[in-house]
Amino acid sequence: MNSNDPRADVARRPLVLQLSGMNDVVIERNTPYRDGEDGVFDAYRVAGESSAALRPAVIFVVGNPDAGARRFVGCALREMESYVTWARLLAVSGFVAITYTNKEPATDAVRVLDHVRANAASLGVDPRRIGIWSCSGNAPNALALIMSHGDAVRCALLYYPYTLDLEGSTAVAEAAAMYRFTNTPAGRAFQDLPPLPLCLVRAGQDKMHRLNEALDRFADEVVEADRPLTFINAAGAPHAFDIMADTEASRAVIRQSVEFLRVHLREPS
Repeated sequence: MNSNDPRADVARRPLVLQLSGMNDVVIERNTPYRDGEDGVFDAYRVAGESSAALRPAVIFVVGNPDAGARRFVGCALREMESYVTWARLLAVSGFVAITYTNKEPATDAVRVLDHVRANAASLGVDPRRIGIWSCSGNAPNALALIMSHGDAVRCALLYYPYTLDLEGSTAVAEAAAMYRFTNTPAGRAFQDLPPLPLCLVRAGQDKMHRLNEALDRFADEVVEADRPLTFINAAGAPHAFDIMADTEASRAVIRQSVEFLRVHLREPS
């Protein structure tokens, strides 16, 4: 890592899985999706591919304003090496990856999704095949986006996510207050979620405040409702294992979760 990099250590850590071609990905930077500060996105795509070739898209949904992220980690969330390398990985895996800056997490996530759908052709995106990636304290905002725009999203991949407070629990609300993420779906019911395919990636040794308690309850609810669920338990792994635990087990989980996106964002028959 570059010792002159102003970003905090966690923001300088890349994904532990590197594939051939990731460094050659084309990045279309700073496209506005609304007026004003922190209203731009980056689109990652495989090098040498015409934008006329429509690909499935994956939007990296965030739940923290970038002004706060810059104070705590020294950069916007999309500039964290984890987001950059995840987006590169998905680009070489056949997707158009979208990362963005934001000021108002709830409304800006909707604006990004709406913009990608409205400008799908110029972005080389198939508007019928849009998925969501989110992690940790960003995931409640992703769930809220699914609640409001479930008809526009095919699937969601959530890494070590905070989810919903169910059955009177306050775990997610407590964590939102502690870690200052936007708990957009607070007060909403599980039934407000459309039954689209979910992939929940659980870090077996996650120490974030009551995260796995809430996640396990949420997963039980998905199963009880007989909804489509891929559940991956990264045994023995810490929170953010995809950048913190450089092991073959971590890489296997990442590969498995990318395959989830391939299956659910494939061309409709």
